[in-house]
Amino acid sequence: MKKILFLLFIFMQYTLFGETGSDFTLTALPSNTVKIKANYNRINDAIDILNIKEQELGSNNDYGTMGDASGYTLTLGYGFNELITLYYDHDYLNVHYIDSTLKNKKHDLFAKINLYNNPNNRLFQSFSIDIGYLNNSADNLDIKKTSTLNSIAKKIRPGTNIVFDGQGIVFNGNGLYIFNEDGLRVPFLRLANLQDDSLYARVIADMNLPNSILHFYSGYKSTSIETAITLEPSDNEIIAAALDEFGSLNLKRDEKTLFAGFNYTYQYNTYLFEIGYEYLKIFDREKVLEATDNNHILTASISKQITHDLAIFIGGKAMLHQFNGVLPYLYNEYSKNQFDKKYGYVKLGFIYNFDLSNL
Repeated sequence: MKKILFLLFIFMQYTLFGETGSDFTLTALPSNTVKIKANYNRINDAIDILNIKEQELGSNNDYGTMGDASGYTLTLGYGFNELITLYYDHDYLNVHYIDSTLKNKKHDLFAKINLYNNPNNRLFQSFSIDIGYLNNSADNLDIKKTSTLNSIAKKIRPGTNIVFDGQGIVFNGNGLYIFNEDGLRVPFLRLANLQDDSLYARVIADMNLPNSILHFYSGYKSTSIETAITLEPSDNEIIAAALDEFGSLNLKRDEKTLFAGFNYTYQYNTYLFEIGYEYLKIFDREKVLEATDNNHILTASISKQITHDLAIFIGGKAMLHQFNGVLPYLYNEYSKNQFDKKYGYVKLGFIYNFDLSNL
């Protein structure tokens, strides 16, 4: 199995394969038609063909480090009529992050509006525009390992006098320990309110070719990020005094993204081969956030048509600058230097469609 995955990824690397398993979200659906796409996503040592974990991600206690990941994606599409198609995309990612587990939930809802459709046009046969809302969120992450706490403290405030000793805080040479009726309260750092909200618009042009279709698209996204770092237990006066040493750790901000890409699908008998590429350019960030302001996303899949309504697929996705612009809340002034690294995963799943008019 590992040899098969290796050959598949070598193929992907040299052909720039596109978004996995028939990316029908780029296409309007026929009236009264429902499509469902589901896939399982995974990366670990056994399938880390690009050596991302080994060469790219750094030590486990680096702020911003990614590790093993697994999750799923569920996409639903419904064609209301010839003008409007509605899509909903839910993505769940369970990824080893710093010394904890990040559980990101993505909700993406958008309407596709057909602007033009002419099969006889020699260049582009159709144009459409997507207008949507996207939300990423995760539960608070509590960082409690002593070595990681000290590593992050030095990253946040180089030269700080604060040291975590496993039971309390050593501050200016004095040990600070917190007790209540339940005993010792060991302080820790919390990544809180991990979420971002985006509004976006995307224009898509379709070119029909022999046994294939080529999608070109570009768009604009406006994002608001709500994130903070807190020292817990934050209701303690000693902790409040230590926070004065750190200063403000509110990471709330706004940013903008321009993006463009293509997706190419070729059909051979009952197989679909897809290749694709997307470029993100992020701007309107403060100067302190300037480090990595773009991303290149490569995706790939091979699909097999089982019946007229059912297809299965295997594919992969690679991001040259980790989740930059993909999970905006992860990028901040303390994690930014980790975003020059690659990240990616294998995915497999199925696509099913049915016509409600036949029910």
